[in-house]
Amino acid sequence: MRAEWARRACRTVVWSSLVLATPAAGADDEEGPCPPVPASARAVHVGPSGTITDPRPIFRWLPAEGYHEYVFKLLYAPDDGGYVDPPGDLIDVEGTSWEPPSDLPIGVPMRWAVKIYCTTPAGERRYGPYTPASYFTITAGGSAPCPPPDPGAVRPTPREPVGAIADRRPTFRWQPVPGYQYVLRIVYARTDARPVRPPGGPVEVAQTTWKPPADLPAGLEMSWAVRAFCTTPDGQRMYGDYSPETSFTIRRRVRP
Repeated sequence: MRAEWARRACRTVVWSSLVLATPAAGADDEEGPCPPVPASARAVHVGPSGTITDPRPIFRWLPAEGYHEYVFKLLYAPDDGGYVDPPGDLIDVEGTSWEPPSDLPIGVPMRWAVKIYCTTPAGERRYGPYTPASYFTITAGGSAPCPPPDPGAVRPTPREPVGAIADRRPTFRWQPVPGYQYVLRIVYARTDARPVRPPGGPVEVAQTTWKPPADLPAGLEMSWAVRAFCTTPDGQRMYGDYSPETSFTIRRRVRP
């Protein structure tokens, strides 16, 4: 009887030791758990907003309690505006501020927002909603030189449209030259370079996109280019070189 009691006691002690030695869930996880992020978990913008003069503003926000990792986005203000370069895309930020590595465009309306995220032990990211966007514009007084020291060094790079497309009102996009505005031209290719209507002639654009207000002609090869310009303190405009010509054709619709 005593031997049987001893064996039972030993099993109880061993089982109890195993239970007590098991760490509590998350005890060794400094990040803590990563449950689905509630919609109320948002950062709060500090700035910039409105009209500013610093071409490299520091973007700041108040933290969402319990989170320290964020996704930051910076876009041109229109709904179809692309990413501002820098950063040129979404960027992960650890902390509550981000400073661009180079000057942002001057005189161009922009918007920014952030959202929180956490990472599960399995490596899955869980995101909260974006903050409401803050809008701002950098006024003249930035560091863009005018006149440009080398007109060829301030040539924008065309992105789209290019080749055969279907959209009769394509959005023209190009890589920015920080600190400058632009002149866009669209002409018929392989002709006497007659301007396409719309716009019917060179058009000034403050950002890096432009959408025609009416349909462009289908079935005809066209080409487009942009160049940057700035304005001196006395009101004189200084232009850079046009970008390389980019050709495109809008396909005709085939009727059934």
